[in-house]
Amino acid sequence: MERYEAYKYSGVEWIGEIPEEWETLRLKNVALILRGGSPRPIEDFIAEADDPNSFNWIKIGDTEKDGKYIRNCKQKIIADGCAKSRAVHRGDLLLTNSMSFGRPYILELDGYIHDGWVCFANIKSVSPEYLYYCLLSEYCTHQFDLMVDGGVVKNLNVDKIGSATIFLPSQKEQQAIADYLDAKTAEVDALVADCEREVGLLREYRKAVISEAVTKGLDPDAPMKRSGSKWVSEIPENWDVIPLKHFSKLITDGVHQTPEYTDEGIPFLSIKDMSNGTISFEDRKYISYAQHLELSKHAPIEEGDLLFARIGTLGVTVVVKDCPTFDIFVSLGLIKLKGGAINGDYLAYCMNSDYYCSYIQTVKAGGGTAAAKYNLGEVSRSPIIQPPPEEQEKIVAYLDAKTAEIDSLIEEKQEMADKLREYRKSLISEAVTGKFKVPGV
Repeated sequence: MERYEAYKYSGVEWIGEIPEEWETLRLKNVALILRGGSPRPIEDFIAEADDPNSFNWIKIGDTEKDGKYIRNCKQKIIADGCAKSRAVHRGDLLLTNSMSFGRPYILELDGYIHDGWVCFANIKSVSPEYLYYCLLSEYCTHQFDLMVDGGVVKNLNVDKIGSATIFLPSQKEQQAIADYLDAKTAEVDALVADCEREVGLLREYRKAVISEAVTKGLDPDAPMKRSGSKWVSEIPENWDVIPLKHFSKLITDGVHQTPEYTDEGIPFLSIKDMSNGTISFEDRKYISYAQHLELSKHAPIEEGDLLFARIGTLGVTVVVKDCPTFDIFVSLGLIKLKGGAINGDYLAYCMNSDYYCSYIQTVKAGGGTAAAKYNLGEVSRSPIIQPPPEEQEKIVAYLDAKTAEIDSLIEEKQEMADKLREYRKSLISEAVTGKFKVPGV
């Protein structure tokens, strides 16, 4: 990349130098910075869909992942709500100031915003497109992180935002940088999308491999018979379909009331701690040993037990292996197997297969709000395809190897996507701090 002819110290140690002719300005000097407002209770101010006298109510949910513009909104508010909110206009720039903290967008519609937004209006000396990339850069986000109020929920006031600095080239250079970044980030985004698409295909393939093995076995020439279950048409002749309860000595769930958490003690897990076929202790909470003794009377978790999701992606199942002592919340279910009744690893593969997902979707269809949870009775009645014990072991060995191979490919694609995202961030930051000259400058 071509560099500028002369540089000067930026005044920021970790930024270093910027081009000699660039200015350093505070955000309050390039725009009027205003916080949104929310009429409350907001439900009283939401307009009917066909109300001709309503106004756009722009929410963070109206944004697109990695999007630059807000072009549409899903809700509108009545006129009385406008007086308690903040008007914004096409060409203004919005910055998220709540859960998805510090993400900029350019408006392509007029409307009103709630207090989870900050608006940059009356923008001067800088093009909205260039300002967008400045706010998206690591340089600005780092400044915001240092200024932030609050703990779990990050929040910035407009005075602090206004005190942040950006580096400003000429108007012509601003446009050239914005155009360059539009093109380059689009290229990177397309490559990331390809990686994500391939990850999705690999995950589908993984599930298909599991489903094929647990419904048809490993012998393509094995004689087949009607299964007698509507969830799978045929199974090998010497296999059976049996309700899960016949293999289990206990099917239960975790505690229904939130326990009192402690700074250390016994790990306490919920659905958020189980994903992609693993149990994670990384963000665990703790309960006291005394609470553990009480909870373990109801749901005593041991090596070889199975945990399954009762909310979220219903039925996703993990075998407890090499874990410390822990307890679970109601969002997780527990299966304790009868000795020798069925291979636990095989059962987990069954419960993570397509046919089992179809069972859950069917029994939960039309269930209203109750469908949000996988009931223990439904788990107990769920159909499990049972091969002979020696075939279960062979299927587990085959699937352990095959899924490990697929998981490795998925990890490679995810790492590639992460590196592309990091490159995208670095490219933006270097462009808006003048570390290189973009073409056309």
